[in-house]
Amino acid sequence: GVQSSTSEWIAFLDSDDEWLPNKLELQLKYLSSNKSCEFVHSNEIWIRNGHPVSQNLKQQKMGGRIFSQCTERCLIAPSSVLARKSLLSDVGLFDESFPVCEDFDLWLRITALVDIGFISEPLVIKHGGHKDQLSMQFHSMDLWRARALVKHLKNTSLTFDERLALGISLKKKCEILLKGFNKHGNFENLDEIQSYFEILT
Repeated sequence: GVQSSTSEWIAFLDSDDEWLPNKLELQLKYLSSNKSCEFVHSNEIWIRNGHPVSQNLKQQKMGGRIFSQCTERCLIAPSSVLARKSLLSDVGLFDESFPVCEDFDLWLRITALVDIGFISEPLVIKHGGHKDQLSMQFHSMDLWRARALVKHLKNTSLTFDERLALGISLKKKCEILLKGFNKHGNFENLDEIQSYFEILT
């Protein structure tokens, strides 16, 4: 879809999300006042099983140079994004080998390259809790998050603090996965995760 588009700007909308009516209007207004910005996202309203859900501080959205914060968890909702097509192409688009966490992977590549624009007003309604949600179907999402993080171990554009945050987040995910492998007797990806862990230690 991104490659087929003829537009300078790309916006995403997941099947279980809603844009608020002024979403694009406010983002275009933001971009007109921030000419160098190539990527802007926003806050969102969470609805689970028909009821509003509060977001905790760890899930707080933000803008600027946010690579370090994005190593721990996905802080950018795809449906809230408006991005310059050339930026998406420059970083390589979504990694289609990822069945989940492909957004986490893409945002890491983008936040390692540019500052991120942010609108604090919620512009998206995000619905969750239904059985066909991808996060409800995959139980080892940290495996794919670890694979996304590993891509940046040799990224020389990262600052010292960003490399430190990357290492802490990757080590934490590896520890969780190794405990899970042992607990459930599932050793299919054991060697891979152990190799990541050894690099860090």
